[in-house]
Amino acid sequence: MESNGQQWIEGKEIRPATVTSLDKDAEILKEIDGLPKGLIFDGKTITGIPEPSNEGWPEDGSGFKTITLKFKAKKKGKLLVRKITYWLYRDKDRDGISDDEDKDHGEKFTPQRSSSKPIIVEGKAPSLEEYKERFSNIPKDGSVEVSFKNEPDYSKVSETPQRVYLQFKSKGTKEVGEAYVMVIVKKAVEKEEKPKPQEEEIEVDQKVIDTSLMESNGQQWIEGKEIRPATVTSLDKDAEILKEIDGLPKGLIFDGKTITGIPEPSNEGWPEDGSGFKTITLKFKAKKKGKLLVRKITYWLYRDKDRDGISDDEDKDHGEKFTPQRSSSKPIIVEGKAPSLEEYKERFSNIPKDGSVEVSFKNEPDYSKVSETPQRVYLQFKSKGTKEVGEAYVMVIVKKAVKKENSQDKSSSKKAIKKKENSKNKIEEKPSLKPSVNEKKYPDKNESNKDSGNKELEKTEKENSENEKDSLKIQSTKNSQLPPLEKNKEEIIIDESKNPTQKEQ
Repeated sequence: MESNGQQWIEGKEIRPATVTSLDKDAEILKEIDGLPKGLIFDGKTITGIPEPSNEGWPEDGSGFKTITLKFKAKKKGKLLVRKITYWLYRDKDRDGISDDEDKDHGEKFTPQRSSSKPIIVEGKAPSLEEYKERFSNIPKDGSVEVSFKNEPDYSKVSETPQRVYLQFKSKGTKEVGEAYVMVIVKKAVEKEEKPKPQEEEIEVDQKVIDTSLMESNGQQWIEGKEIRPATVTSLDKDAEILKEIDGLPKGLIFDGKTITGIPEPSNEGWPEDGSGFKTITLKFKAKKKGKLLVRKITYWLYRDKDRDGISDDEDKDHGEKFTPQRSSSKPIIVEGKAPSLEEYKERFSNIPKDGSVEVSFKNEPDYSKVSETPQRVYLQFKSKGTKEVGEAYVMVIVKKAVKKENSQDKSSSKKAIKKKENSKNKIEEKPSLKPSVNEKKYPDKNESNKDSGNKELEKTEKENSENEKDSLKIQSTKNSQLPPLEKNKEEIIIDESKNPTQKEQ
C-alpha cells in the first residue's frame, strides 16, 4: 500500500511487499501478472527495482501509470485470483523522486544529502567520489553525471568552511541540478599534488596495477548475466587506486577494489559481421605523489540476444533461440494435485527473472492416469528479442491421478459464474403482458414448460451454491499492505477493477 511507504518508482528499489494466503488450503503461485519489468516474486515477497522506460506513460504528463496486478493461488485444483490496482511512477531525472511529486516535474536532478559533515582536507585533495558520497540518491549505473561547477581551491588553510558546488546532469533531461558540500582546509594541498592533464598520464603495467580480470579465470562478460567479481589492486605501496575505470560497460560498478554487476543489455554498438562480441578498452587509474598512473587493457563484452546466458558467439543458434539449461533432472511427482508452471520452471537455472523470456506448456499436461513410467511434458521458451522458440521437457510421474473436476482452471470457473448469471437473469425477466400465439393455442403446454423451467433453475442454483464454498483469501501483509480478501458470494475469481484501491493524493 502506498500509505505504508511502498510507492513504486522506476529505477528505485522498492520496499519489499509480501503476498500470503489466509486460507490454509490455498497455495500461492510464484507468478503475478502485470508485475513491472525488474520486479520479481519468489512466492512470498515482491522485491527488485522497476526498470526505467520511456514507453507506456500517459500523454497528460501525470507522471504515473496505472497497472493491474493479479495474484494467484491454487486450491483443490481450482485457480483462485485476486486483482488489485496499483501505480508505477516515472522518474526521468533519476533522483528517486517521482515526477508526479517533484517540483521540477522530473526535468532536473534533485540531490539528497546523506551527510552534512564537511570534508576535511589534510594536505591531499579529496576525490570527486568523496564529494558524491555526501549524497544518497546518485544512481550507480552512470545515468547521472556529477562534476565540479568550479575547480576547488585547497591552497589556503582556513577553519572557515567554504562551499564547493557540484553539478548533476541526468542523461534523460536538459536542466542541471546543483548542490554544495562544505570543505575545511586544515592543511593546504601543494600545487604539484594535483593530477596532471590527461596527455601527461603515465602508463604502467601489471607490476604496478594488477587485476584478476581474465577470461581464462571464467570471467567472461555477457550482457544481462551477472559477472564473476574481478579485483583491481596496486602493487606499489605509494600508488592509490582510484574509484573509476574508463570504458566500463553500463551496469558494472567499481568500488575501488572490485568490479561487480550485470552488463546492461543493449542493441547498440555491436559489429555488423555478426561476431557477437565487441572489444572494449578498460583504463585503470591510480595516484602516486600527484601523478596519474594508468593501465589500459583490452577486454570483450559478449552479446546474448535470446537471454539464455550463453554468448551468441558460442551459442549454436547464434542467439536466435533460448537454450534452457537444467538445474535438476529429477522428475516432478504428482500426488493428486496438478503442479504449477513455476514448479516446472524451477527445473531450469537460466530463466531470467525480469520477464524477458516467456515460458509456457507446448501442450496441456495430462495427469488423469496413474503411471510409474515417466512422461515427458514439453515447455516452450520465447525470448522477447528473438523470433524462434526454444523447447525442453520435464519428466513427470503421476502417482495419484488428478481428478478432472479438480484440474479445472480459470476458464471453468468463469463458465460456472456465467451459468449462474444466466440463471439469475432468467429469474429477473418480467413476463410479457400479452400472451403469445402458442400460449393462446396451448395454455396447458406453457404451464408444463414453466414447471420444467423452475426445476432447472432450482438445480442450477443448487450447483452454484456448492461453488460458493470455495473462495480465496489472499493477504499482502507487509505492514498490512493489502487488506484481507472478503469472501465473494458470487465469484471464485475476485476482480477489484470495478472498485480499485484509491490512489493517495
